[in-house]
Amino acid sequence: GRFKAACGAASANVAVLVAGHWLPLGEGVAGGVVNALALSGDQLFVGGTFRLAGGRPAGRVARWEGGRWHPLGELGGDVHALAVLGEYLFAAGSFETAGGLPASHVARFSSGRWTAVGGGVDAPAFALLAHGTCILMGGAFTTCLSPSPLLPPTPCRNLA
Repeated sequence: GRFKAACGAASANVAVLVAGHWLPLGEGVAGGVVNALALSGDQLFVGGTFRLAGGRPAGRVARWEGGRWHPLGELGGDVHALAVLGEYLFAAGSFETAGGLPASHVARFSSGRWTAVGGGVDAPAFALLAHGTCILMGGAFTTCLSPSPLLPPTPCRNLA
């Protein structure tokens, strides 16, 4: 969200509720807002429009672990949703690049780098859900793009 305090505790756009009290997560995030959260074990992933996490440059996505912020590279536009499936962090939003590489509105992060998910989709994605071994995605898109110019795109009206 966009806030500077949570119930009187100074918190920059992200906070945690512990024993009925809101606490900040370090210096929080700045230069934008948090739109999405995902949790995997003791790692909290945040995505949004922010440019700083814990006072360090962050390209709209970061991880809170071990009492500090860890930027996760650069996404070339806003992050609207995050989900964790196995070793992968998935991000969806209104971006066209992830880690400097083409990624049309959806990307995954693993082993310190971003990669595209297939050919992506033709318009922003706003929701992700990890279920079993699948990722479900919803948004404003109507076409799932092919990762190969030899394969045609597939209609996928707002859900993939």
